[in-house]
Amino acid sequence: MNKFLAILIISIVMLSSTTFAYADSSTAYSVSVTQSSEPYYIDDGPVRHRTPPKSIICTITPDGVNIPSVNAEDIIAYDVFSPVGDCIASFTSEQDFISFIYGINGTFEIRIHIDGYVFHGFAQL
Repeated sequence: MNKFLAILIISIVMLSSTTFAYADSSTAYSVSVTQSSEPYYIDDGPVRHRTPPKSIICTITPDGVNIPSVNAEDIIAYDVFSPVGDCIASFTSEQDFISFIYGINGTFEIRIHIDGYVFHGFAQL
């Protein structure tokens, strides 16, 4: 009886792990991004008590990148930076960017450029 139970548990674990691996490639990544004006710099003006910018949820799926109220045709470039600020990759094609995102692991900063603005945020991939 113990041998049958062990074989049943091992079979279930093996089947569920292959299902999880297959489902992982179609998952959507949600990244909380904030909007800044171009060029991307820190304003060292007078200190004022302002509220931080409202974050926007950017969704990255195998079908495309979705930022609310932004047309995909308006996006100029997609950048991926390391947590320390080094540029890892820069793309002008949405599909190249998506393929790269689904092929890496770790924490990265994503910057999406439109005319006059940059959407930037950190993603755990």
